[in-house]
Amino acid sequence: MAKRREKFFIATQEKALTEKLRNVPGTPLLYIAFNAIMLEAPSEASRNIEKYRLKDLGITEQEKNTIKLLKSGTFSEETIEVKKRKKKKGPNPLSCKKKKVKPNIISQEHIKKKRKCTRKHKAKTNPTVLQQSAFKANGN
Repeated sequence: MAKRREKFFIATQEKALTEKLRNVPGTPLLYIAFNAIMLEAPSEASRNIEKYRLKDLGITEQEKNTIKLLKSGTFSEETIEVKKRKKKKGPNPLSCKKKKVKPNIISQEHIKKKRKCTRKHKAKTNPTVLQQSAFKANGN
């Protein structure tokens, strides 16, 4: 079998072409189903080539079975992981209302009354009235 430098994925919807390409080993086929691109399972020709390649590597069927058993024995054991539980957290302090401060009740004897400052304001007068009164005072 000659080694190919280029490797292609072939996508087609034609039944006749896909049947011919299934006989070509190592050719992946793509097809569209349910609005998704699907990769077809390897064909019989591809599986047969794989068996020949494994024989060339020197792996017998018995060795292959022992490898499967070893893998299943080591990888099938589920390690029990203890998940840490999250601690219960309090409310977000930024989203909570502040507590109202209760005023302390003190007897009225202890409270000193402050004097309120009162200002005396000058009476505002109309400037035209002042001019008339000054005019009368001069005697005119």
